[in-house]
Amino acid sequence: MVTLGVETIRSRDARADRQQAATERRADRAAEREALDRERGQRLADEHRRQQRDSLTELQEAMSSYIRLIGRGHHHDVMAWRAAGEPAEYPVDMLPEGLSEEINVVERRVQVLSQRVDDAEVRDGVREVVVCGLGAIPARKVGDAGSANAALGRMVTAFSTLNERIGSILRGLPND
Repeated sequence: MVTLGVETIRSRDARADRQQAATERRADRAAEREALDRERGQRLADEHRRQQRDSLTELQEAMSSYIRLIGRGHHHDVMAWRAAGEPAEYPVDMLPEGLSEEINVVERRVQVLSQRVDDAEVRDGVREVVVCGLGAIPARKVGDAGSANAALGRMVTAFSTLNERIGSILRGLPND
């Protein structure tokens, strides 16, 4: 009888030990899953920051190219205006094919890059620069020199503000 009681106690103790071990294994697996989830979340956050940094840097360079191309287009129109004797309205003089195509390619690249950026101020700033840029090339949008020059000035100011915003965001991103 005593042997049976000891066996019963041993059996209960073994069952309790197995249950305890199973509970500990479940807790260990849950802790491992949580650690993996945290690690995965950190990797995703690091990748997102890297993508933002790359997109912002590329956008900044594309915007600089856009500004230079718009300046060339504006200069082309001013020269055509002067050659026509500086009339009240800009003469209709199409941009050279290569320049027009360069502007279109860079403008599309700028638009694509701006949509990758999380910051709404940057996206709005890009939009403002592009709209002003279009107004700075009279052969494309406006008919008088004053409007074109004013648009060029607004574009430069908007670009300066945008460039400062992008720089501020880039400086705020942690280094990898």
